[in-house]
Amino acid sequence: MFLPFLCDEKVKTDFPSKLQFFNSFTSKIECAKRITNGKLSLKITKPKADYYGNSNTLEYNFFDEVHLNERLSIFVIEENKTLFIDMHPF
Repeated sequence: MFLPFLCDEKVKTDFPSKLQFFNSFTSKIECAKRITNGKLSLKITKPKADYYGNSNTLEYNFFDEVHLNERLSIFVIEENKTLFIDMHPF
């Protein structure tokens, strides 16, 4: 379901290709599943650092029930009917 959405021309990413983003994203989701204790909850915040030079940047952080640090983090910018998505490199 996510790949057709990602392939839309109104969705952008900094990855060299959307397929590379998709492969990295699914890999990070699988990793998050392995390291998660309990259910994941989502917390959407403005990042403390302005990584993309855009005040519309939101950070989608997924936390489990035990750890203080997020298990998965995604950056999202919605602007001019375009959606930019990216992830931390680690």
